[in-house]
Amino acid sequence: MSEILTLYDANSEIDFSIHPLAAEAYEWVYDYPKLISWRKLPLSIVQQQLLSQPLQGVMVYQQSGTAKRMRPTSFQLYAPLDSPMHWGQQHPPEGSRLIHNPATSVISDDDIVRRAWMSALHLFFSSVNPVEIASLREMFKSHLPGHIAQRIFGKKQITDIDICHWTGCNRSTLVQQRRRAKGSSDTTKRAIQNPIELLNADWSAVNED
Repeated sequence: MSEILTLYDANSEIDFSIHPLAAEAYEWVYDYPKLISWRKLPLSIVQQQLLSQPLQGVMVYQQSGTAKRMRPTSFQLYAPLDSPMHWGQQHPPEGSRLIHNPATSVISDDDIVRRAWMSALHLFFSSVNPVEIASLREMFKSHLPGHIAQRIFGKKQITDIDICHWTGCNRSTLVQQRRRAKGSSDTTKRAIQNPIELLNADWSAVNED
């Protein structure tokens, strides 16, 4: 049987907290050594990112009125667990989408723990290689359309200054990484420049050794 879920828009009348079963995973995320400091990102980017992430959790209901209508009163978040660190207050931005169980449905404890840890491990799985930070600028330039960059970052191109500011990396490190990457690329290009010639080469001298 498929799981029954519903959507709800976040508002200040709902209390927000981390689900008790997601507490261990949340502590792991809190202590995780992050590359990018969200505090150094423009506030507009943080707001856009938070609003684009639906929040998954368990909604707690309370009977209201003589009709015994079930009214949502609090939301216990279990994914994504990095979002609350950037709210700046006790609740997410107004209008954030909440994905949760209806009043007549209950999600299992095992599912809550599993989803909490999958959210936490997403940070680990998508980590940036620290020795290739310099490539971020080139990747932005190659793949991110200028008009989208303008809407998100307020500029058409991401610079080394931006990368250094967000990551805490210094400019000399980026220069060194690019030199190493260029040397490795040149070596690879020479090795595969003429594969047919390489196959036809006399390997007897090598075999004699």
